This record gives sequence, structure tokens and C-alpha cells, in this order.
Amino acid sequence: MSNAQNAKVHSAHDRPWLPYLGLGRCAGDRAWHHSPDAATRPNYGLDKVRFITPVKSGARVRLQTNLISAQPQSDRRELLKLQCALEIEGEDKPALVTEVLCMLVGKPEGS
Repeated sequence: MSNAQNAKVHSAHDRPWLPYLGLGRCAGDRAWHHSPDAATRPNYGLDKVRFITPVKSGARVRLQTNLISAQPQSDRRELLKLQCALEIEGEDKPALVTEVLCMLVGKPEGS
């Protein structure tokens, strides 16, 4: 079946959600946005990314985040590691799981 024929047979609700959009949700909805002592909070990367269940168009999702570790670094910095799972309403398995890394950079002295 060609792509054009396939598009006619299946509606938009039958197509799986693009998985990489879920990764953007994990990196964008960080729990560390509310750290009052941090001057900046750059995204430091992702570890152990696993796509488990496709998300259908129109499905409701929820991001669950748990702090795994907070490791002090040099010069007012702290590396946070969070376990993130993008859950799909009504599904037993999440869409994806990953570890998100974030480097908190503290405010300079006297700020």
C-alpha cells in the first residue's frame, strides 16, 4: 500500500504520535524551574531514553517526575538527575521513560 493510499484509509487519530515530541515535553516541563537560588537552569541532556507505547493523536498525557540525585559540582553548580515517565491516560504502560539531566547554576554571591 502506498503512502497516499495509507493516508486515505487511516484517519489522523489512527496514527501514532511522533515520539520525539514527548522528549521535548520531558525536557520542557522540568520541576527545577522553581528553584529560587538558581540563576540559570540549562538542560544538560537525557540518559536512558526508552520509547515504550505509541501515543495516539488526541490522547491525554501526564508527565511524572521524580528526583533521583542531586550532585554538587564546582563553582556554585549542582547536577540534578530526574526520572521522567510520560504516562498515557487509560494505558498501563507509559509512552516513554527517560532520565533528564539539568545543571543548576547558583546566583553569584551578593545577588
